[in-house]
Amino acid sequence: MKGTILASIAATGLLCTPALAHDVWLVPKAGGKAHELVFGHPGELEPYDPAHVEETYVIDTSGKPKFTSTRVQDNKVEIQTGADTALVALYYDHGFWTVGPDRKSAAAPKWKVPNYRTSAHIRLFNKNLLAWTPALAAPVGLDLEIVPLANPLKLKPGDKYPIQVFYKSRPLAHADVEVMGDMELYTTDASGKVEIPIQQADFQYVFVSHIEPMKSNPNVDKVETSTNLMFRP
Repeated sequence: MKGTILASIAATGLLCTPALAHDVWLVPKAGGKAHELVFGHPGELEPYDPAHVEETYVIDTSGKPKFTSTRVQDNKVEIQTGADTALVALYYDHGFWTVGPDRKSAAAPKWKVPNYRTSAHIRLFNKNLLAWTPALAAPVGLDLEIVPLANPLKLKPGDKYPIQVFYKSRPLAHADVEVMGDMELYTTDASGKVEIPIQQADFQYVFVSHIEPMKSNPNVDKVETSTNLMFRP
């Protein structure tokens, strides 16, 4: 039932609400033995290039890295999972995007767009919590990631749990954390920590973004990185 709910949300794009930005996340395949990567923004899923999936991380229920097979089916990435899978995480490199004088975006570095307005390297990270192990209360190594500091899988809507946000292995202070279904922003403290609530009965979707200016970079003016944490209580 929960897998059906998530799949229908993915089909409408409603899962990915923050900032109207493109994002990536995983939805379970029928049979419960694999998850499929989807890409898009609110109201619309879009095709993507599977080659842009740069890294995948899988942790088993004992807290150890797990080898798993990944394949491309119908131009979508499928990651094999199972009952012993605790976490699947990935990095999707969306590449260089430059806004021209006509305010239209082009998939190109800034030097290819005369009189450009702004340019960015878009990097997307995703974590899918499928089961709990204490090892998941520590970073897995994503450049930007949300770490649950306690098991949130047995909580109910209204309960709160602590998280910590890391950027390039360091706690990210004063980061705004968005929780799907909640109009409030939750801001991390000096150590990158904050408590956030469970909002959805069937899934939880947490989002953080970070912008880093790039001085004297020939390709872009900034790096825009976003990350999400998704699980079903």
